[in-house]
Amino acid sequence: MSNKQTIWQVEENIYKEIENACKEIYIRSLKDLPPDIRAAVQRAYDKETYETGKQILSTILKNIDVADEENMLIMPGYGHTCFFH
Repeated sequence: MSNKQTIWQVEENIYKEIENACKEIYIRSLKDLPPDIRAAVQRAYDKETYETGKQILSTILKNIDVADEENMLIMPGYGHTCFFH
C-alpha cells in the first residue's frame, strides 16, 4: 500500500468518525431535551394568553411527552436543521 493510499484511508476514517459523531449528537438533541428547556416551554404555556399560542405550545408539550414515552424524536419545528445523506 502506498503512502498516498494510507493517508486517504486515514482521512476517510476520520471523516466517517466525524459523520457518525454529528449524527449521534443530532439524534440525541432531538430525543433528550434538557430539563431547563422543558421547563421553559411549560412556563411559556402557563403564561400564554392567546388561544392559538396556547394550542401550539400544548402540541409541543404533547410531542415532548410522546417522544419520551416512545423513545422517539421530538417532532422537529422550523428551527431544526435537516440533514440529507
